[in-house]
Amino acid sequence: MVEAPLRRLRLVLHAGTPKTGTSALQRALYRHADDLERIGIWYPPADVDPVKKKHQYLVGLLLDGDEAALRGRFDDIARAAPPQTHTIVLSTEGLFNHWWDYSATSKALLRDLTARFDVRIWTCFRPPVEFAVSQYAQLLRNPKQDAPAYGLDADLETMLENAWFAKRLDYAGYIREAEAAIGAGNVRAFRYGPDIVQRIFHALGAPEPEAEQVHPSLRAAGVALMRTVNRYDLPPDEQHRAARLVLELDTLIGERAETVRASPAAQRRIRELSAGSWELIEAMTTGEGCEAVR
Repeated sequence: MVEAPLRRLRLVLHAGTPKTGTSALQRALYRHADDLERIGIWYPPADVDPVKKKHQYLVGLLLDGDEAALRGRFDDIARAAPPQTHTIVLSTEGLFNHWWDYSATSKALLRDLTARFDVRIWTCFRPPVEFAVSQYAQLLRNPKQDAPAYGLDADLETMLENAWFAKRLDYAGYIREAEAAIGAGNVRAFRYGPDIVQRIFHALGAPEPEAEQVHPSLRAAGVALMRTVNRYDLPPDEQHRAARLVLELDTLIGERAETVRASPAAQRRIRELSAGSWELIEAMTTGEGCEAVR
């Protein structure tokens, strides 16, 4: 589908997952873009989300399965890369979060990119129970129109029976499908930890940046408030405003509020849904602390 370039560049697609320091990494990549560019690592500024500093447009292109638009975008990226570039980094957690929403045609478009780039997908994972709890709290804040598990008035046990939500706990299935798309051994896993930004910079071969503030998940008080908001089916703009207010209130309440916890029944269900997944992540990330070995 794509013509071979004069220079074969490494293309690192950082795919999240959500609530694994992704926003902190995106801010660090954007803030240090000039320093990274000087050593051959390019975080393309064109069409970066002005607030969140991520390449969210990739999600739309893949959801649409728009071959011409995707090809044109990567042609533009390759042409715009500074002469010394050896690695291009694009980041959006939507690559993981919507993986199961992409059609087979869209995933084939990723495979076609391997004719032009040395494509790698990097994804950071948390233990499934931790991820399910944090993802549950996050998705309560998202507009209902964007996905079947967004913006609901539901407890965690109910959310675990939502097929869209439950599928995101299948780390092993995601890795198998991603490797089928871009080649075995080209998907790299990281385990989340407080130093995840520094470890990913290290994996890129870049100097480690200073620590970035990581956004915490809603606590129990914020979850209760957000569920109340979601009962009223607000338009997206109003829901965004309400979600910001809830986050502000949750932050003000702070440590006085309990954290969200999975009940024993929810923990059992999460383990059923993620069977074999965490063992695979541990196997992929053994040998260098929390950092992946491939």
